[in-house]
Amino acid sequence: MRVTSKPVKSAASSRSETADLITARDILLLAAIPVLLFIAWLVPERHWSGVAGAIARAVSPPLRLLRPAAFDRMQHATTENMAMQPAIDTYIRWFAGRLEQELQYLREYRPGGWKPKLTIVGREHLDRAVAGDRGGILWVAPMLSSGLVVKKALHEAGFQFSHLSREYHGPSDTRFGRSFINRIVMNCENRYLAQRFLLQSGRESRALRQLVRALRDQQLVSITCSYYGRKIVAAPLLGGTLPIAIGAANLAITTGAPLLPVFAIRKSWREFEIIVAKPMQLPTLGSQAEVISQVVCRYAMLVEQYANRDPGAFADWPCLDFS
Repeated sequence: MRVTSKPVKSAASSRSETADLITARDILLLAAIPVLLFIAWLVPERHWSGVAGAIARAVSPPLRLLRPAAFDRMQHATTENMAMQPAIDTYIRWFAGRLEQELQYLREYRPGGWKPKLTIVGREHLDRAVAGDRGGILWVAPMLSSGLVVKKALHEAGFQFSHLSREYHGPSDTRFGRSFINRIVMNCENRYLAQRFLLQSGRESRALRQLVRALRDQQLVSITCSYYGRKIVAAPLLGGTLPIAIGAANLAITTGAPLLPVFAIRKSWREFEIIVAKPMQLPTLGSQAEVISQVVCRYAMLVEQYANRDPGAFADWPCLDFS
């Protein structure tokens, strides 16, 4: 796989930055917030899966008529891997998981907040990174709930860390959504972060300098696996390819900081396991572009293992390319 600077987009449903003030999707999101807020605050958490599943089953038939990218990719993957559960089952579970993710954020605003049981497996890798002289890079896999769960777990375990996110982090890509809708997500996450570095279009070097400075100060930084970046690698995954920004791999190569894959796994209705894998081994042969490509593809192989175990928990279905 080659590193390319050409932006790789999935279908129209994949999110990208836009100058739009507001869209119809924003209106739908605003209409859904009161309903989800009611569920998040008043429905016991042990019933969230049942409620979210019922909603997903009810809305999935009309949604599939619009041929959503996620469902289309799931059908392709099922064709490639006959052992995978039917696409409709994966889609319902995936859609329900997205709803539960929103419930987690909204529950944070209720007095007392959201109180899941969080366990970190592989904490020793974090401890070694903090004790070292180069900090550590947490490469968070695109699994549902990982956004809040990982940050909350690390904070509760006593780790201070900074996070890199795109300027339009959250469910909306519009100027209105960034100012209002996305604040619901970012305000929740920010309480668990030491700092948030924003990756702004045309000013990527500023975020890079902040990351390098944090690592030199022996800090942890987290970067979520994403397609958003100036350079990407189209890595094989689930029978297709997933565009993955090279930022985390490039940062590890240029700074020498350990690169730690991180996965959030749901164990029960209130229990999550955060798996911190051992530092990735960086190849020593080849050009920098070739080394980066190898690292990204090895990371994608790890992500695929977890996606195969629970396809409905894999967040980036809309970004897969089967062309």
